[in-house]
This record gives sequence, C-alpha cells and structure tokens, in this order.
Amino acid sequence: MKMRYTIKVLHTLGNVTGALTYLDKALAINPKDEDTLYEKGVFLNKLGNHTGAIEYLDKALTVDPHDVDALNHKGVALSNLGNYTGVIEFYNKTLAIDPKNTFALTNKAAILDILRNNTTSGIAANPMQYRNSIYGIKLQYPSDWRVEGGSNRYIIASFYPQRDYRNHVIVQIENLTTSYTPNQYLNSLMLGDEADYKAFPDIRFNQNTTNNIVLAGHPGYLLNGTFRDPTSDALQRSTNIGTIIGDKVYSIIYYSPAETYPIYNTIYDQMIKSFEVIPQNRSAATSVSTYDNRNYGIQIQYPSDWTIQESKSSGELINVATFVSPTGPDSDPTADVSIYLDKLHNSTTSLDNYAHFVAFTDYD
Repeated sequence: MKMRYTIKVLHTLGNVTGALTYLDKALAINPKDEDTLYEKGVFLNKLGNHTGAIEYLDKALTVDPHDVDALNHKGVALSNLGNYTGVIEFYNKTLAIDPKNTFALTNKAAILDILRNNTTSGIAANPMQYRNSIYGIKLQYPSDWRVEGGSNRYIIASFYPQRDYRNHVIVQIENLTTSYTPNQYLNSLMLGDEADYKAFPDIRFNQNTTNNIVLAGHPGYLLNGTFRDPTSDALQRSTNIGTIIGDKVYSIIYYSPAETYPIYNTIYDQMIKSFEVIPQNRSAATSVSTYDNRNYGIQIQYPSDWTIQESKSSGELINVATFVSPTGPDSDPTADVSIYLDKLHNSTTSLDNYAHFVAFTDYD
C-alpha cells in the first residue's frame, strides 16, 4: 500500500522516472500483477517509449483481456507510433466490452476522420486558406476543420477538428513594449508570472529550444509542456512555436489531451510550415472561400479571412452557420452574417406571408 501511495505521489509531481523505479520494485515482488503492468505501460508511453509501453500493456492484457483501460492505452501507444489501423482494432475491442466508453468513442472517431479524409494524417490535398488582412497573416488548415475568431486581444483565430473540440490550434499575436530575441522571449515564457500560470500550478515545460526553429521564414522558438485541465484533471500537452518580427510576437500553439496529441501533430506541423506574414491592409479585398454544408444542401462563398461558427441547434428555426469578419485591435468583429433554416408547418406559405411573419416576430 505504501509503495502504491509513493507511485501516486511521484506521478502527481510529474516524476515519471521515479515512479517507474517503484513500479519495477513492485514487479520484482509480483511480476504478474495486472495493475502494476498496466501502470508501467502508461508511464513508458508518457516517456515516449511507445514500443516498451505496448510490451507491458500486452502483459497486463494477458492477465485480464477485458481491462478497457489497458486496451485504450494500447490504442494510444499505437497512435503514437502512427499505426492508426491498429488503433481502431483496440478501440473496437474496448467498445465490444463497453459500448459507451467515451474515451474509445471519441478517439476512434478522430482516427476514422484521419483515415477517411487523409491517409497521411496531414492537411488534405484541397486545404482551406485562412487569410487575415487586418493582422497580416495567412496559413493553410484542413477543409474539415472549424475556424473561430479570437477570444481575447491576443488570440486572432482558433482552429478545431470538427468532431474533436478538445484539440485546437490557435494563432496569437502579441505587441511587444520591450525588445526581445527569440531566446529571451522563450525564457520569459518559461518563467512567466503568478498571474500567467495561477490556474495551472502543475505546468511542466519538457522541451525548449531556439535551435533550427523557423516560423514564417524568421528564427523562432519552440516550447513543449504539459499541464492538467483544472476542470477535468486530464493531462494536456501543448506546443508553442513562435517568432518575433518587428515589435510583434507571432505564435501558433497546439493544445491537446495527452492521449490524442499525436493524432493531429502532423497537421500542426503543416500549419506551421504554411504560415506567412503578409502586408497589412485593412481595406483590401480578400480572397474568397466556399462554405459547403452537405447536411442542409447549402453552398455559399465568403471572404477567406472571415471565420465560420457552425451551430448544433435543432428545432424549427436552425442557425446553420454564422460568418464573422476578422476582429480589429479591440477584439470585436466588424460584421457577421448568419444562415437560418426554418421548417414550415404549412407547405403553401407564400414568400410575402413569410416575410410578414418574420417582420413581426419577436426573436427575443
């Protein structure tokens, strides 16, 4: 019992290597203890030894073939190795035992999206282009991802896989009041201050470098870290790649639950490579993209630097999508356009009658 408690404490403190030492001691006493074999597989996976993780998870599954946690984490290890077909096999085994297992359902859907839309797990051959002429940036992203406008004065846009909102990539721009080199700015990120990290007291930075890091053709920095979600306590991973051009820091940050991080990492890398800083022009016309919603049979063109917010509402009046213009320096969009679909009870309603109805309807 004392050894178990020590392992738990070391895990909480982020001392994975120390926890492995105690797991080995436990296995020396009982080499067939299923819980210990499973825990060692999980810890090896966190250290990046995915092949070793599979070895111990297989041993755990030999003792208990119905351990859904071991099945799920073998799926995670296989995902880390890029074996997406194998991942599906083990999530299916979990679902055969527990058809409502949220972990397996969510991660299986994400893998199937990759296998269905892009066998290389990267940006599809027909990518979308995000262009924001106000802030002077553009980059490519998968056509089946959702884009949302900035949520604060630093975040310009957020990109999400349509069916997995736990993972997202944000583009951020910060105006500097002090001159920094990429290395100096990286150090400032790691040090931070109490206000920056007060919601994440267990944040850990496990990789930081400026060697061979380039963003938009300029020398940059890379910062990898982990933290626990304050609401769910789930382990999260983040990668921040940025550069300094003039008096601005441009950064692209990938956030993901630890177990699904490898799934979209290739897409993140390709978004990094496609990122460009372009001349700012607040009045210039923008390029045009096409919104295609096959569920409702709708297709419409819109400015490429506008973002799309799709609604999950249901009922008689459905807000299918809202197109939002880029945010200005005050973080407020200048315009938005919405598409609504209204289900009529009377199929003979004329356009004039419906227009009269809309004019006098109180939507509040």
